[in-house]
Amino acid sequence: MNNTLKRTLILLVASTAFVALALATGLGPQTGGEPSHDMHAAHTVAVDSEEAFIAHMIPHHQEAVESAQAVLATTERPEVRELAQNVIATQTEEIVLLQGWLEAWYPDATAAVYEPMMPDPRGLSPDEADRAFLEGMIVHHGGAIEMAQAYLDGDFEKRGEVVALAERIIAAQRAEITQMQGWLTAWYGGE
Repeated sequence: MNNTLKRTLILLVASTAFVALALATGLGPQTGGEPSHDMHAAHTVAVDSEEAFIAHMIPHHQEAVESAQAVLATTERPEVRELAQNVIATQTEEIVLLQGWLEAWYPDATAAVYEPMMPDPRGLSPDEADRAFLEGMIVHHGGAIEMAQAYLDGDFEKRGEVVALAERIIAAQRAEITQMQGWLTAWYGGE
């Protein structure tokens, strides 16, 4: 097994263990003070229309922005700070696009039900918060990639600008996952 595949498998196992640990200890995402019971909610979203994709991607991106803002308050690593600032800038811009499209094309759309996925970094040391953010964001980005791919694969009418955004989300978030996996390996081990 080559080293890249081995690292990827180890990080996948570590991320899964982190999610399980977060759920078991109550460190998982918080909604109304209660731990989330389904940290993979974004993975099970039915993307059966363009409207559904847009409506679900808005709160998904909002959570990423909020998590990035939270880690900025604790991180001591310039790499994590730069990633968080990029997530905030990119996904805030995409939220504005998505909200505009939703209002223009689907004015009667209802707000999507969203179950938070990201861990709450409050009370963690800077090092622990960085690790929780990176591990959580890898899973979170995976959810965005799955939604975007489901949209692209869907058998329904699509607008070119939404297709282009879905493709950008996939490319950008895959690159960020690779970067975050590398940092987790470099900073926390993994072999």
